Amino acid sequence: MTLKPWQLGCLGLALVVAGLVFGCLVGGLLGSMVVGPRVQTALGRTTKEPAVATEAPSIAPGKPTVAPTPTPSRCVMASAKQMALVQAGVQGAAPGSVVRSGWAVRSNHFQNVWMVAALVYGPGMEQGGGPGVWAIGGDPDNPVMALSVNGSAKQLSNLPDATQAVAQISESEDGVAEALACVEAFR
Repeated sequence: MTLKPWQLGCLGLALVVAGLVFGCLVGGLLGSMVVGPRVQTALGRTTKEPAVATEAPSIAPGKPTVAPTPTPSRCVMASAKQMALVQAGVQGAAPGSVVRSGWAVRSNHFQNVWMVAALVYGPGMEQGGGPGVWAIGGDPDNPVMALSVNGSAKQLSNLPDATQAVAQISESEDGVAEALACVEAFR
């Protein structure tokens, strides 16, 4: 079967329109994944204007999902890589447990240290144990080390004690109380 020139033109136009529609759909989906709390997490805040947390991170299975109200603070959702680092430490101490509801605050006491507070769910902790607070060095998307800051983090993970580190990070450091408050606000 041979196509006439006008049929080829119509077929070409249909392919172009289909490509544009598909591109817009995929671009819109990808754009919605990139823009949001992750951008805010990666960029941090250097002005005195507080960041606004608009979404809660993952919640425990079986808990109803409730749209949280925005909370003015320096808290941002902990990155997937920060949460993975904490999860690895929790698995070492409490196999089968899962870390959820992680919030991070960049500490003003240290250069590039984030205080990450999260709940731990597992046997005997169905409502969420902790919250624990871990000091994580590096950028949110490239964390390099995690240390246990509060008693819950020390009990729920096998990550080193932050008070024994060279920096001697304690619960009174900037960002610890705020990260805890964000976890509690979205519990």
